[in-house]
Amino acid sequence: MRFRPTALAVVVAACAALAGLAAPGSAQVFGKNKVQYEQLDWSVFETPHLRLHFYDEEEHLARHLAVFAESVCVEFDGRFRNRPRQPIPFLFYSVHHLFQQTNATPGLISEGTGGLTELIKDG
Repeated sequence: MRFRPTALAVVVAACAALAGLAAPGSAQVFGKNKVQYEQLDWSVFETPHLRLHFYDEEEHLARHLAVFAESVCVEFDGRFRNRPRQPIPFLFYSVHHLFQQTNATPGLISEGTGGLTELIKDG
């Protein structure tokens, strides 16, 4: 005797298989997407080691940061003899609530996070 599935059994099996393949969309979870409250006008300031991105309202502070960061890079080069192949991108936010809105990283940024680094990413 040969087994012959009924149409209902085939439909139930197909629905079960499709339900097992379905996964919830991560972007559709309530409260887990990054909302951008403020539109920032970005500018770039380049030094021999850095490419500093800052928003226009903080240009004065960004120029001071560039001088300090460049001196740290020069000291780093002198000690470790490891000059980067290209300028290091540096995104500057003066307040934390603007930093939390960044799309430079896909994950949510907690209040305890003071900054992000990806030194190994450039290889």
